[in-house]
Amino acid sequence: MNQAEICKLSLEVIELQKRDLQHQQRTIALLEKRQAMATEQNRLNQQVITMVSDTLSKNEDGWMERLWRRIRVTEPAQNILKSKHKKKR
Repeated sequence: MNQAEICKLSLEVIELQKRDLQHQQRTIALLEKRQAMATEQNRLNQQVITMVSDTLSKNEDGWMERLWRRIRVTEPAQNILKSKHKKKR
């Protein structure tokens, strides 16, 4: 092998190493972007969990109270209707 062939092969190795380095840099950039997206998604998920939790805690008492009012209002009304129905017979 002469000096020119060795230089040519060395240049080829350097080019391949350069391409490999560029590929690794692109891979790192994509992984960093993916990590940033996952972090943002996690932040949004935490916001949703907080909102749902707050909404449920605010509505938890409300729906029970509304149901209880309906039951209390409905029972006497049903008793009145039953007594009127019995009187007609």
